Amino acid sequence: MALQYGSSTAVACTSFASLASSTTTGVASSAVVTTSTTNNIVDAMVTVDVTVGAITPTASTNILIWAYGSENGTTFSGAQSGSVEALGTDSAETIDVDGNNLVYIGSIHCHTASVQYESKPMSIASAFGGIMPRKWGIIIQNQTGLALAASGHSVQYSEIYYN
Repeated sequence: MALQYGSSTAVACTSFASLASSTTTGVASSAVVTTSTTNNIVDAMVTVDVTVGAITPTASTNILIWAYGSENGTTFSGAQSGSVEALGTDSAETIDVDGNNLVYIGSIHCHTASVQYESKPMSIASAFGGIMPRKWGIIIQNQTGLALAASGHSVQYSEIYYN
């Protein structure tokens, strides 16, 4: 069996446009991704593109990226304060100090104002102990100090499998 890479697939993320800076909220990608059962999927590599506006770059000017998953395809990690967040609906999500049982998978350090940044490729399987969850998604948290630009944001992933 040889390692194969699937095509890059976009994940809708319209709520990232003009996302306000916050240490307590983020925005979930609009689509929950269902791990393919056609191939022998062992991972999904995710990259995030964000465009920042006229921020004042500092050592703590970052975009944080969190993953959430589901073992059964219905209930997702990330319950906040005893309630269930509407994960996968392209909506605002409250992020507690402990990360809501979300898994931190990476950040984008924004060291220059008014440019687009792309994250490093991030492993979804690694976030969940080396095994792909049945369904998964990501949450973007803007900690740049100012709102993100009105456009220029995207999320994409490629499935990795043996065939």
